[in-house]
Amino acid sequence: MKKDWAAGILTQTLFPRAEDIPQSLAIAFMRMMMAHAKFESEVRALQGVVANDLHYGEQPENRWSADKRPKRMAKLIEKKLGQIAEIRAHKEAAGRRPRPDQPT
Repeated sequence: MKKDWAAGILTQTLFPRAEDIPQSLAIAFMRMMMAHAKFESEVRALQGVVANDLHYGEQPENRWSADKRPKRMAKLIEKKLGQIAEIRAHKEAAGRRPRPDQPT
């Protein structure tokens, strides 16, 4: 009996109804999503400033995933601004950063 129940649960997509989500959790989630959207906007703006092209970060090929962003940003800075001391520290930190798909 338990085996059938478990198999049934594994084949279902579990998602709560909107009215089942506590309002405080919904508000906190929306605040987090808005903060993340602002962060992404700031990253794109920074890319534009470094590239000396305000639309650089808005172009689809320049919307880097979070795991590729540190190395690509370091390359962009190096290419556009040249060798600066912060780049070496940034590259070293990016190399030490744990990847989400690898256990720590």
